[in-house]
Amino acid sequence: MNTQTHTPSTWASKFRAIGPGLMMATAAVGGSHIIMSTQAGALYGWQLAMIIILANVFKYPFFRFGPQYTLETGKSLIQGYAEKSPVYLCVFLLLNLFATVINTAAVAMVCAAILNFVLPVKLDINVLAGMVLGSSVLMLLVGPYRLLDRMSKIIMISLTFATVVAVAIAASRGSVAPSDYISPSAWDLAALGFIVSLMGWMPAPIEISAINSLWVAAKKQLNPVSYEDGIFDFNVGYVVTAILALVFLSLGALVQHGSGVEVKMAGAAYIGQLIDMYAKTIGEWSRWLVAFIAFACMYGTTLTVVDGYSRSNMEAMRLLTKQKKSNNRILAVWIVLAAISGMGVIIFFKGAVLKMMAFATVASFVSAPIFAWLNLSLIRKGSTRPLSAGLLYLSFVGLIFLTGFTLLFLADKFGLLK
Repeated sequence: MNTQTHTPSTWASKFRAIGPGLMMATAAVGGSHIIMSTQAGALYGWQLAMIIILANVFKYPFFRFGPQYTLETGKSLIQGYAEKSPVYLCVFLLLNLFATVINTAAVAMVCAAILNFVLPVKLDINVLAGMVLGSSVLMLLVGPYRLLDRMSKIIMISLTFATVVAVAIAASRGSVAPSDYISPSAWDLAALGFIVSLMGWMPAPIEISAINSLWVAAKKQLNPVSYEDGIFDFNVGYVVTAILALVFLSLGALVQHGSGVEVKMAGAAYIGQLIDMYAKTIGEWSRWLVAFIAFACMYGTTLTVVDGYSRSNMEAMRLLTKQKKSNNRILAVWIVLAAISGMGVIIFFKGAVLKMMAFATVASFVSAPIFAWLNLSLIRKGSTRPLSAGLLYLSFVGLIFLTGFTLLFLADKFGLLK
């Protein structure tokens, strides 16, 4: 069924349509940007800038197909997976349930760690994580979509402004690396694991495209959105996400790279290190600016992760059980379950969260070619608009890129490259 809204596209209608794209950006800028992009700059300087650009360019079509499929057919990508084969739906649900638990725990822990650095009174990390998840659940239960739509706009505007200001200040001061500093090479097998993790969540796991399609569907229920305006919203969010990835890489390259201080790889410890080193390099006043950037990133990510994964789990389960429709009460149950399961992992498996998060990034990368192919096949079959030659060509090149890196990573893991 074609449910496109045939209304003239104006700048006013474009701005009214903005929402799902920025929500996707808010979900993306947490682990992959403030932690992994900044670590990439801290470890290797500017060497991985091209990898970040390529990952964003080659994943673009597969993320775009999410809102495009929903705008054209009125169906979510998850419905498309189910119609293609129940096997694909089951695989998606299993990966999504695992990602829900691990990602919720991980982003809540990092968000709690940031609070621990800035609050005048030190509290237990589990208490702070519970406060983060509890407040997130309350906000989402008050207004499952409307509140998240508004919050994501505020967060992304504030985050973009503050981050660009911080990088401009750092650039005016110059890099901390000595002029004769020789950067470690990023182009050997020892760095492959880090590069794979970076690309796995750059700008986000491809399954986020399915979540984005659900946000587009929710937006259409509140306000009619034309195809042109919906794609405009997606492009704005995606471009902002890609630019912020490079901005955060710049932070690491300017403030930490070549400083002589070992880069901590654990997410929570790294946030504290970044805040401390930035305050030392630029001035103590900047501690609060960087802390605000970090907290805005991670709290926005926590909100969108809990909402997005809950929506996709609800939709996948609805399709598996062949229910006609879902409602906000069912969504509320999934939101609460996501928070409880994430908190359970934090309490009982605290030491294993980082290992599970590392596994989740690798799983996202290895499964990326599968979901990329699924999204491409759905849009080619269900689209009422023929794909442009450029977008189709980029899709094929992107599939080759993702598949090639996946095979290279697997060959290294199985010792075939030694």
